Amino acid sequence: MADIIHIASIDALEQLTNQQNDLTEWSTPEFRTVPAGNTRKGLRLERVFWDALGVISTRLGRKRSALIAEVMQDANDRQLNATSAVRSFVAHKLMTELEQTSAQCSEEGYVALLQRAPVPSFAVDRNKRLLRANGEFSHFLRILFAQTSDGFPRHSVQINLETPVTRIFEMLGKSGESCECTMNVLLDTRARRVRTRIVAVPPHDPTALVGYIIP
Repeated sequence: MADIIHIASIDALEQLTNQQNDLTEWSTPEFRTVPAGNTRKGLRLERVFWDALGVISTRLGRKRSALIAEVMQDANDRQLNATSAVRSFVAHKLMTELEQTSAQCSEEGYVALLQRAPVPSFAVDRNKRLLRANGEFSHFLRILFAQTSDGFPRHSVQINLETPVTRIFEMLGKSGESCECTMNVLLDTRARRVRTRIVAVPPHDPTALVGYIIP
């Protein structure tokens, strides 16, 4: 029996067709003259590289022609093929930016960014495991229990959100907003109740919660 391929809709088929057309457009070579020292030199690159050079130069606050001239001069000094050097420059620049963006968009990156706020905060995952706490949170605990820094028993501290963590994940993962929650902080046999503001990381389909202590 022959395999049957189902097409969801004409719109879906047209979308695939557009993707093919885009690939053809991106890969179309374009010849342009660019500054090269006191003269001008011809450079043949696919359209996607010209577009990428425009994006990169804008981010750097420079003219595209000046950026290309600098790369080509560096290639000439090193006796490299100018076209290959420009392509390699674009690919390396975009890969570096992608790596930086991926790190910033990771759970760890989000949490670190949120915890730069100058208020006590902590982060937990779905397994109720403490991911990290900022310096303000440690200072808050010392003041809360009037402990000196030398005698602070870190291993005996426990925090317990009165609203179940799974419930908070469920609420915030759907709304993309924040919520208030009472938290119990236990140190040995002593306990304190504090209010917290909880946000999800990332806002939708979260993998972590960041809590801020409310004064």
